[in-house]
Amino acid sequence: MNIRVKQKRLYALMKFFVVFGALFIVFYIGAKPTVDDFNPSVSVACSYACDALVVINLVLIFAYYTKYGKCDVVIGNISDETEDCGYYFINSEVMPQEEYISCINNKLCENMFSVKKDFELDELDFSFYADKRKEFVYCSRIDKLSRGDIIAYLDTVINDITYHTLKRQGNGVLLFVTDDAEEGAVSLSKLIVNLGRKNQIRLAIAIAQPQNGKLFFLGNQQTKRQQMIVNYAMLSALPIEDRLKAVDKLDFQAALSEKLNTATVSDLTADIINIH
Repeated sequence: MNIRVKQKRLYALMKFFVVFGALFIVFYIGAKPTVDDFNPSVSVACSYACDALVVINLVLIFAYYTKYGKCDVVIGNISDETEDCGYYFINSEVMPQEEYISCINNKLCENMFSVKKDFELDELDFSFYADKRKEFVYCSRIDKLSRGDIIAYLDTVINDITYHTLKRQGNGVLLFVTDDAEEGAVSLSKLIVNLGRKNQIRLAIAIAQPQNGKLFFLGNQQTKRQQMIVNYAMLSALPIEDRLKAVDKLDFQAALSEKLNTATVSDLTADIINIH
């Protein structure tokens, strides 16, 4: 039994007793005068039952958050990655990279984004940066995309967000347009990067291969980032049509599922990135 199943079972048990306990206590408080008149012994038993339910709830809540409190979000995020379909299809004819990037630029401008084209950050080239209130998109064109490329660009973008544009809230997309994405790069395509104590800034990674129409990203969660990728990178609209979903899973999803089967809480809290 993997850690996700254990977490779900303990959460379901905790939720059941919390709801049942709350309903029982509220019902007993309202019916107490009637129960006292009917049978004092039953009233005493109900009183003890209320105390027992309170204790059980406290024990279950303490057990759940002591064990899974620090990795609850991590487990959920990894499960989202493994349960998502492998990749999606761009909703257009196959096109060259430049034409595809130009198409995205036009859609962003039509939706009132401010677009800055062809610039450099920390010696890394970007095709454009688009910004509208709490939404922003970074796009880079790389012929052969590696895992190291994604980590380098991600580090630069995080530095730009926190020290230059000084964003404190928002949803963003780091989009890579490439001919070929290595397996190591694809394994990071479904990551969501959260910044700030309360995750005020959330950044999604997407990899587009316009020559074969493939688009890699986390598409099974209804979020602002999903909407942005679907609208501007997939050139489509929500909900995502079934014809744009690839049924096949990717190799990294199978490997990630296998790791989740043997992972412990300490494994997940020690190093989130290396679980991939």
